[in-house]
Amino acid sequence: MADRLRVTELDFDTIKNNLKTFLSQQSQFTDYDFEGSGLNVLLDILAYNTHYNAYYMNMVANESFLDTALLRSSAVSHAKLLNYIPYSSSSPVAKINLNAYSGSTTPGTMTIPAGYNFLSELIDGKSYNFVSNEDITVTKTNSTYYFENVEIYEGQRVTYVFNYVQNSNPKQVFVLPDANIDTKTIKVVVSPSSVSSISTKYNKVVDILDVESTSEVYFLEENLAGNFQISFGNDVVGKKLPDGAVISVSYIITNGIAANKANNFLALQTVADSLGQTLSNFTVVPITAASGGSTRESVDSIKFSAPAQFATQNRLVTFKDYETYVLNNYPNIGSISVWGGEDNNPPIYGKTFICIKPFNATKLTTVEKAYIKSTVLDNRKVVSIIPELVDPEYFNIALHVTVYYNEQETTRSASEIGTIVRNAIFDYDDAELQKF
Repeated sequence: MADRLRVTELDFDTIKNNLKTFLSQQSQFTDYDFEGSGLNVLLDILAYNTHYNAYYMNMVANESFLDTALLRSSAVSHAKLLNYIPYSSSSPVAKINLNAYSGSTTPGTMTIPAGYNFLSELIDGKSYNFVSNEDITVTKTNSTYYFENVEIYEGQRVTYVFNYVQNSNPKQVFVLPDANIDTKTIKVVVSPSSVSSISTKYNKVVDILDVESTSEVYFLEENLAGNFQISFGNDVVGKKLPDGAVISVSYIITNGIAANKANNFLALQTVADSLGQTLSNFTVVPITAASGGSTRESVDSIKFSAPAQFATQNRLVTFKDYETYVLNNYPNIGSISVWGGEDNNPPIYGKTFICIKPFNATKLTTVEKAYIKSTVLDNRKVVSIIPELVDPEYFNIALHVTVYYNEQETTRSASEIGTIVRNAIFDYDDAELQKF
């Protein structure tokens, strides 16, 4: 009786050999030359087909679990079940004072509109566009309009208008077509119809427990194609859109970390005041340099952060809760270390210490620390625990490297090998030594 095929071996050559062994034990193929016959081609096809199916099923199995998923779409889909939305790129934010000179003392007002453009100084040989994200109105003082502590965001502000038709879009899903969106800058305004003058601003859902059937909110998520999309309620969780509604969505498309540290700006556009005077004489005074820019969350970060945030349920109790929550809500982090006051030296009870090394900088600015404490942490922390942000301490290492190589084993010059070694050291520094 012929042996059975061994189905646990999935390498191509092993599969083919198993097929040969099996066939050679059949009476019909006694003394048959499998290597020198047309049957050898058929065996190749059978082995390839088996190998392809085995590889495919192995990849499918990998993508079925968050821990082993390789595709971004798979990781995002699993994270969605844990109520986790991967963070987007973040736009660097700078703060400025803008003075506009009118040459007239007649009382009036002036509005810097959302989307007003500023040009940054050169950073690595390139200037970046910054925009305002809100309409800002001030009253003239003497002959000058003073705009103080204006926040400007790196990138381009765009607006899309969607028409909701219930029959063709019953799930009320609208895909935002751009990559590198800063989702924190998304603004959604809904009008009940194209002829209505009424418009309502909708807010993003942060906590589902705060949403009622009449809440004017939208839901944000990343779809399988990698684009962000918004959707609306169903009159049970959130208010449903009326058929024929018009949805206006605006946001900023950013270059992420590239524009961090920009600190000098030029106003690029003229602005008309309430008196009808067109102004072009502006002075821009920098208050704080641009900071907070970051790239889109990676697959590895999603796989790490989604289970951790699900465990915290947006509550900040343990030091691990702080680490996960800060990473998700302030992504301009190269490395982070968090510890409880009881583990500090000396112990300081009632505090949680957070040490952050940002991207492209050695420490957080005062503005960034204030933002994390007031905006990110205040609404989630335990009342009795005070979070404290501390700066990292650095140990600088001076390397003197001597490289020996065999000239007979390579065609590269000494300078080329030196460049390869130098780049390897820098890569190791970025990937390993610049982490806690």
